[in-house]
Amino acid sequence: MSRDWLPEKILLTLLVVALWGCESTPLSEAPAGAAEVNYEGLATVRSRTFEHAQARPGVTFGAYSRLLLDVPELAYRTPEPAEREVALTETQKDRFRDALVAAFDEEFAGFDALQLTAEPGADTLALDVRVQDIVASVAKQPLARGGRGGAMLEASGDAVIVIELLDSRSNEILARGVDSGSARGAAIRTADAGLETRFQSADKLVSEWARKARRGVENLLQERR
Repeated sequence: MSRDWLPEKILLTLLVVALWGCESTPLSEAPAGAAEVNYEGLATVRSRTFEHAQARPGVTFGAYSRLLLDVPELAYRTPEPAEREVALTETQKDRFRDALVAAFDEEFAGFDALQLTAEPGADTLALDVRVQDIVASVAKQPLARGGRGGAMLEASGDAVIVIELLDSRSNEILARGVDSGSARGAAIRTADAGLETRFQSADKLVSEWARKARRGVENLLQERR
């Protein structure tokens, strides 16, 4: 698969619970006061790894034996030319989506903590993945002072990834994680004075997202049965 499609700098947001690298009170002991729990019934938990993490106080997972992987959702922000933001092509968007889906499918193919299923049910958790606010931008400075790098501009991309664990039948959110990260790439001017961006670290990045998601679910199920 070509790697020249991902926005260069990716703000990533991953679903976590206290156990996904978090320093927090156990879920069953999370404060349940009105000041600590939001309108969705989620309490904020502290995390060493992620910028924001939330979990439903008192939640346990012993009743769940299956996992449904929802199709990831992607949302692209409208580029602001004044901010040197540029649009991604439909081909880049399709490749990004395909790689994201493939990474999660591959990572969870050998998942044995829960049985994978394609249908919601009373004993089924759903893993929801959203990548939003995706936008690419190009800096004024070239990648290098001379040679081929001198003809290329430094490119970057931003996005937010949100991963949520839900009850598949009620759609009640049980845990959510939000985080940020970055990656860089390059852009080159085309014959029609446009800019063509290329991003080469996408496969590695989406695979890392999938690995973190799997480890988080496994830890969560182990501790909260």
